[in-house]
Amino acid sequence: ACDTSAYAVIATPSPFTVLDPTTLTFTPVSTATSPNFNPAVRLNGVGFNPLDNYMYALVSNTQGQPGYANRDIVRVSADGSLENLGKATLAGTPANVLNTGSANNGTMDSNGNYYNLGSGTTLRVVAIGTNPTAGSLSYEEFTITGLPKNPTDISFNPIDGFLYGIVNRTLYRIPPSGGAATAIPTSGAALPASAGGTWSTSSGISYFYKNGGNNNNLYAIDLTQAIPIVTVVGPVTANNQFDAASCTPPELNKSQNVNTAQPGDIITYTFPLFNGFGTDVVVDFNDILTDSNLTFDTGSLSSASPGGGSLTAFNNNQLSISGIVIPTGVGNITNSVTFTANVTVSPTATSSTSANQATITYGASTITSDDPETGTIGD
Repeated sequence: ACDTSAYAVIATPSPFTVLDPTTLTFTPVSTATSPNFNPAVRLNGVGFNPLDNYMYALVSNTQGQPGYANRDIVRVSADGSLENLGKATLAGTPANVLNTGSANNGTMDSNGNYYNLGSGTTLRVVAIGTNPTAGSLSYEEFTITGLPKNPTDISFNPIDGFLYGIVNRTLYRIPPSGGAATAIPTSGAALPASAGGTWSTSSGISYFYKNGGNNNNLYAIDLTQAIPIVTVVGPVTANNQFDAASCTPPELNKSQNVNTAQPGDIITYTFPLFNGFGTDVVVDFNDILTDSNLTFDTGSLSSASPGGGSLTAFNNNQLSISGIVIPTGVGNITNSVTFTANVTVSPTATSSTSANQATITYGASTITSDDPETGTIGD
């Protein structure tokens, strides 16, 4: 299923497993050669390609498997089967092959480009696209400045189109086509000295898995905020290897303009919808108020620009819109649509706490809203 779980390459309990970022539990993937990949090579530098829904990775150890060499690029299916695409060659200089010493460092963007950063200065970008074949891959090299050293891992954030990594307890924003990396101030929890196994969601949350040492935590960084907010999601199991990538399904936030209200007040709900895929997606939206003290103002709906959609229900306690188009974030354009609606607090309301979540439906998946103003993920 395409959700925010991370497909992880670790040591135990299985080389290929799924990490749930909410429960922090691992579920091994059953493969034809369980508990290993098929064939049983070791991988690292994992990235998810939203154009074809496959993962891509570098071979870090062939484990003696014939037909594979270290730093080959492989396509990874959800069942753990591998397709070897061979080594990428430098564009214009095919005698040069991608043979990075930083196989742990990899991510992919919404255009189907694979990134590998070596020595903190050399960014290699492999054009993978949608239907790569063995021996067809090429890469370009770009110079990065401003990093004290190479980050353990990097991730692509579809909200702003930049790469991110942690070095010396500092978050760095890295331009995907070369240039100066920028140190980004953060708020909330302190960052670890380094963290690998990083991946991002379509709504701008980047996860960093701190593996090893005395501080094994999963961190979530909200990169949509002017000063990114760091949250410790919880402690995780240390492994002698960890890397991960995640599908980027559509996501939904729900926030309000006030946190407390009086009887008779009007509250404005804001609903941003996000898309991390390489193509536009169509979703259905639904919000049902569960507090009898709140009623929708049926004349208050703003349009989901530019997503459109058809209003299928708007009454005192329900707002439903079908066919909202969320555009892709390809090319650094905004990958979201936003609309608002007002609710009125009953004049006879008494002191109470009200909470409910909206949902979007995409294919067979129903995704609940998150409150972006809290550190908790998925509330």
